[in-house]
Amino acid sequence: MPFPAMAIESAHKVAEELRRIAAQIDRLAARPGGERAHAELTQIGNRLARIGDALEKGAGSGRVNAQQIRSIAANFEGIADALRKGLGR
Repeated sequence: MPFPAMAIESAHKVAEELRRIAAQIDRLAARPGGERAHAELTQIGNRLARIGDALEKGAGSGRVNAQQIRSIAANFEGIADALRKGLGR
């Protein structure tokens, strides 16, 4: 679905916030950390890559279709599950 003109500002806000989140993750990664890697971070990274792939396909065709939107939603749900799992829930 192409972005209506009114949604462009919202899309820019989402992109801005994602850049801010990425910068904070980089800051946290630069700090001395624990000894073991967190499997959840790998899962989250893989799911974010899938979200990026879906958006890239949509951008290439000029619109994000329903299947891509479902994929994006499922990957965000998977990210939430991985975060909860990391908390031991």
